[in-house]
Amino acid sequence: MLALQWSEAGLEMEGWDLTLRGEAAQAQGAFSLRLTPEEANRRFALDLDLTQADALFLGAYLPEKLEPGLRSWLLEAVRGGRVERGQFVLYGPLKPERKEARSASLALAVREGRLRPAPRWPELAQLESTLWLEPEAVYGTVAGASLQGLSLREGRFTLPAGQEPRRLALTAKGEGSGDALLDFLRTAPLGSGLEFLNEDWEAAGPLALDLDLGMVLGQAPDHLAVATTLEGVGLAVGRSRLTLEDLRGTVTYAYPGALSAQALTGTLFDGPFRAAITGSLEDGGLAFASEGDLRGEALTRWLRIPYLDGLAGAMRYTADLRIERSGALELSARSEAVDLRTGLPAPLDARDSILDLRYQQTDLGESPEAKLQLAWGGLAARASFEAGALRSAALGLDAPLPPEPAYGVTVQGRVSRFELDPWLARVATFPAAEGQGGAGALPLAASLRLEEALWGDAPFGAGQLVMAGAVSAPYFVFSFPSATGSLAVLEDRSLDLRLASLQFPPAGVAVAEAAPLLLEAAVDHGMGATPAPAEDPFSLEALGELEPATWPALRFRVDQLELFGEAYEGVAFDLSADERALTLEDLVASGRGLSLGADERGDHRLTLTYAPDLQSHYRGRVGGDNVAEALEAFGFLPTVESENFAFDVDLAWPGGPEDLTLPSAEGSVIFDIDRGRFIQIDAAGAPMRVLGLLNFSALARRLRFDFSDVYKRGLVFDEIEGGFALAEGRLRTQGPVVVQGPSSRFQLVAEVDLESYALAGDLVVTLPVGNNLPWAAAYAALLANPIAGAGVLVAERLFRDQIDRFSSARYLLGGQVDAPELTFDSIFEVESAQPAAPAPEPSAKPDPASDSDAESAPEPN
Repeated sequence: MLALQWSEAGLEMEGWDLTLRGEAAQAQGAFSLRLTPEEANRRFALDLDLTQADALFLGAYLPEKLEPGLRSWLLEAVRGGRVERGQFVLYGPLKPERKEARSASLALAVREGRLRPAPRWPELAQLESTLWLEPEAVYGTVAGASLQGLSLREGRFTLPAGQEPRRLALTAKGEGSGDALLDFLRTAPLGSGLEFLNEDWEAAGPLALDLDLGMVLGQAPDHLAVATTLEGVGLAVGRSRLTLEDLRGTVTYAYPGALSAQALTGTLFDGPFRAAITGSLEDGGLAFASEGDLRGEALTRWLRIPYLDGLAGAMRYTADLRIERSGALELSARSEAVDLRTGLPAPLDARDSILDLRYQQTDLGESPEAKLQLAWGGLAARASFEAGALRSAALGLDAPLPPEPAYGVTVQGRVSRFELDPWLARVATFPAAEGQGGAGALPLAASLRLEEALWGDAPFGAGQLVMAGAVSAPYFVFSFPSATGSLAVLEDRSLDLRLASLQFPPAGVAVAEAAPLLLEAAVDHGMGATPAPAEDPFSLEALGELEPATWPALRFRVDQLELFGEAYEGVAFDLSADERALTLEDLVASGRGLSLGADERGDHRLTLTYAPDLQSHYRGRVGGDNVAEALEAFGFLPTVESENFAFDVDLAWPGGPEDLTLPSAEGSVIFDIDRGRFIQIDAAGAPMRVLGLLNFSALARRLRFDFSDVYKRGLVFDEIEGGFALAEGRLRTQGPVVVQGPSSRFQLVAEVDLESYALAGDLVVTLPVGNNLPWAAAYAALLANPIAGAGVLVAERLFRDQIDRFSSARYLLGGQVDAPELTFDSIFEVESAQPAAPAPEPSAKPDPASDSDAESAPEPN
C-alpha cells in the first residue's frame, strides 16, 4: 500500500506492507519520504523486518557506509548461519551535513551460526546470538555456542566505538570436559608457551569455565583468561605419565602462560593430595607444590621398572613439580613417614627411614630421557631412562654410590644379612631379557660383602658375593667358609649351581638343627607348609607337601660335598619338575664306599611323584670297590669283601627316599660282585638278614663239608651274579644267584617273605670230585634221620663205582633267612634237575692247608 500527499509543505510518501524478495533475504516493512522545498528538511525513513536470511549474504544488506575495518572483519569472520529474524532501520536527512546526522542499525537473531573470530582461531559453531550492528559499533549476546568442544552460554561481546585499533571483547560462561579444554588450548593461537601440551597430555571429566577473550580485529587474541572449575577431572601429565585423578578446584590460565590454583585437590598414586600452582611458562616454568599420601602399587605403575613391580605399602610426602616451557619436568619428593615395601628381598625389602627422591625428564623428541635419584636410609640409587625404558642404574648399599655405567646396572656395598632363597624366588618372576632392547638384557655387575648369608635357615657365615650376567639372568659367584662356587639364573629361569665345595651343615651348626634345613630351602620357595616335626629332625615328611610345578629347573654340580660329616665327591644331577613329580636326572655321586651312576641301559634318576600320594622311584647303578667299606659306612658289619661291585636298581616305594623298606618296595635289583670273600654274618637287622641269604660261607658250614680250604678266612669267590625281584612284600631271585669260586660254585633259587623272613628255595653246590664229595652230607643226614638217609645209603652201595665222578648236589632250603634249614635232595653231575654223566677228574686237587691254593684252584667243569 502506497500513499501520496501533495501540499504546500511538499510531497510526502508513505508505504506499508512493503515486501522485498531476493537471493540474500526476504524483507517486509514500511518507508516514508518527505520532500520539502527546503533541502535541509528533506528526510527519509526505512524500517524492514528480515526473514529467511543466510548469514553468508550478510554483506548484501550491511550499510554501505559501515566502518571499513568492521565491515571487512564481519565478512571474513562470519562463516555461516541462519538469520531467524532481523530488523533494519535507516532514517535521517537525504543530504546530511554531518555523517552522524543519519542513523542506521541492523539487528539480527542468528541461529546455527559459525564465526571464526581470528585467523587460525577455533571456530565458534552452533552459535545462537543476537547482535546489533551500527555504523561504529557492534555488540550482542550469545545464548549458546560450541568452541572446540566447549559449550558457551551467557555470553556478551562488544566492539566499542572510538577505539583504535578496533578490539573485540568476549565474555562467556561454559562447561565441557578436560579433553575439550586441552584441545582448545592446543588449537588456539595463543602464542608461545603452551607447546608442551602435545598429544601425550590427556584429560577427561567435567569442568565449568569463565572465558574472557580480547583481540584486535583480524589478529590473534592478545588477551585470554580462563578460570576453570574442575569437577572431578583426570589428567595425564605428558610423557611423564603422571596421572592425577578426581581433580577439584579452580585453575586459572592467563595468556601467555601463567597458571595459578589454590587448594587444588585430587588423587595421585592412589592417594589424596592437595596442591597449589604458581608461575608462568614465559618466566621460567610452572611450579606445583603438593602434599599427600601415595600407594606403592600406583608408584610401581608410574615407574615402570619391572624389578619393582612388587612395590607396596604407603607413605606421606611433600613434593614439588616443575614444568618448563620446553616440556622438561622435574619432580622432587620427600617423606618422613615411609611404610613402603619394595617387593624385593633383604636388604632391599623395606627402609623405614627418610626417603628423598628426584625425578627429571627431558620431554624432547621421540626418545625423551629421564633420570631418577633416590636416597632411602642406607640405600642410594641413580637410574637413567630412555623412551620410558630403564637403561642404566647404580646402587649403593650402606656404601658410597658407585659411578653409573653408560649401559647396565652396577651394585656395590655391604649387606648385614643376605638370604638366597627369597632372591631366587624373586628373580624367577623377573621378565625375560626381551632381546637386546629389553630391560632384562641389561648387563649386571655387583660386588657385595655379606656379614651373614643363609640358604633357607642354613647359615653360611660371612663372605663375598659377586654378580654378573644380565639383570633377568644373573650369575652369582660366592665364597664362604662353608660354600664356594657359582649360581646362574638362565634365560629360561632354570638354575645352574656349580660348587667347588659345600659343607652342610655349615660349621657351628648342630647336626640335629641342620637336618630339616634341606627341606626348609624348598619350603621357603612357597612349595610347602611346615618342614619336619621337631621330634624327628631327620624326617623328610614335608616332601609330601611340596608342589613340584613351582620348583625351578636346577642343574647341580659339586666337586667336594661334606654332608652331615660324611664326605662325597662329584655329586651332580639335573632337577626337573612337572605338575606331579620332581625328577633328579643324571644322578651321580661318590661317597661312603658307594658310587651312583648309570645302569646298563644308561638310566640314573630318582623320581618323586606327588599325586595322588608321595612315591619314590630310583633307577640307576649303585656300585663301588669293596662292599665291606660300604657296609661299614652304613653301620653294618663288613661281612663281604670284594674288588668291585655293581647293583643295577629299579625300585619304587611309597614315601620319600628315607622311607625305603624292602617289604614296601617293588622292582628289581641286578647285581654283579667281583673277586672277594664272605667273612661272617650278623643278621640282627632286616637288610643284613637279606645279606645273610647270600652268605654262602655260613651255608657251607651248615652243609658240614670239609671247606677248610675255602673258609678259614671266609668263602672265597671270583664273581657273584644274580638278581632279586621285589613285589607284594616278597623277594624272589630272578633266575639263579650264582657264586663262582676258584674251587666251588653255588647256585641259589629262593623266595623270602619280607614280613616273616621265611625262606623257601633250593641250593645247588658244585665242588671238585674227591674226598670232599657233596653226597657225603647224606651220611650225616643218615645219622640225624635214618629214615631220610636210608635211600642215600642204598644208592651209595648200588652206585659205588660211579659215585666218585658225581660233583653236584641239590639241597632244599627252608626255615628263616638267618637260620636256614637245608635238606639233601639229589646228586648230579651238572647244575640241572636231571642226573648227568659222571664228571671228569680234575687235573689238580687243592691243598686243604693252603688258602692261597684254594683261591687259585682251577674251576670245575
